[in-house]
Amino acid sequence: MRNLPQILQEVKGISAIWAGSGDLAMELGVPCNFSDPRVEEEMQQILRACKQFNVPCACIAFREEDVQKRIEQGFRLIITIPTLTDRAFAAGRKPVVR
Repeated sequence: MRNLPQILQEVKGISAIWAGSGDLAMELGVPCNFSDPRVEEEMQQILRACKQFNVPCACIAFREEDVQKRIEQGFRLIITIPTLTDRAFAAGRKPVVR
């Protein structure tokens, strides 16, 4: 995490960065607690670094309302779980009002 900005600056050709909420939750000692505010802050820190160097940032969305939220935040690759795929795609196709 702390080296991500330097890595993105120095390593050319990175296609995307995955902001893994599950891995972050494990690292923070709150396994499977994706709603822990520390997990979200770390996700946002990864996203900021990606935006700074124009590298797409990926995440997972567990609820269909999270798809729109993540798009608005600036995540460019959003993965959903299979049972939400159709609804998530529909939510992701809605125009983003900024």
